[in-house]
Amino acid sequence: MANKAVKDVNAEKSLTVAEDIEMRSGKAHFLLTSRDEIEQNNIVSGVIGTAWVVVSGSGSRRIARVAGLGLHDHAEPMAVADALDFGWDAGATVAEVRTLSHTLGTTLGQDLQSLGFTVLRTHCHWFRDISEEKIELPLHTVVEISQRESEEFAKIIAVNYHLPKNTSLEKYIKLVGSPGEGCFLAYLNDEPAGTGRVFVSDDACVLGYGTTQKQYRKQGVQRSMINARLHWAKRQGALCAASSTYGQDRSSRNLVRCGFVKAGSIITYGIKRDH
Repeated sequence: MANKAVKDVNAEKSLTVAEDIEMRSGKAHFLLTSRDEIEQNNIVSGVIGTAWVVVSGSGSRRIARVAGLGLHDHAEPMAVADALDFGWDAGATVAEVRTLSHTLGTTLGQDLQSLGFTVLRTHCHWFRDISEEKIELPLHTVVEISQRESEEFAKIIAVNYHLPKNTSLEKYIKLVGSPGEGCFLAYLNDEPAGTGRVFVSDDACVLGYGTTQKQYRKQGVQRSMINARLHWAKRQGALCAASSTYGQDRSSRNLVRCGFVKAGSIITYGIKRDH
């Protein structure tokens, strides 16, 4: 659960809160995956101690993705081994372990490096206190949607995320109206211009799927979308908000304009099974 005294949260704690709500959001979204998609991609998942492991794909690209190691307590070497064993037993040929930046100098970071893991990518976690801070009013029309608009919502996400044409949009459609979920469309000239999702759990929320259609970019659509979602989440009881980006992109700049600060980084390590 997020810290109730949000204004007293330090950088390390805010990064932990951000990753915790991101994981809860990911699990909620994963539960919406259709049976057909699970069977098609041979998806296997499990909770191993504090870690959440999801294995999917095939052949040389069958990946075991591990999150949550060391999130709330010290990750023992055995925890790393157990998570990897689960992935290998499920046929994974590659393992990716997601860690917080402040674990780099800890036993977890050392364990991963000693096992031969290398850094694959780094993302930024952003954090904002919304318990007392004033949130801007959206400059554009942003509407919480119902199932009637869910297909349009999913199609815009698919286009902006460059998803393959045969990708099932079912789990994006199912987001609309699911517990803890708020899904939104922004409009310009009465046309759908952008999307946004916010997931609330306990007293924290995480923003995601913030996209803008190409013809409506650089008009402040996402700034309005961010602020609209923060207002909605605050009404649901959220005291703080998180989001993740690549760190130097347009999404990062929009979050900074809306009062977010960098809490730290998420570092993903990778290793091949035959290492």
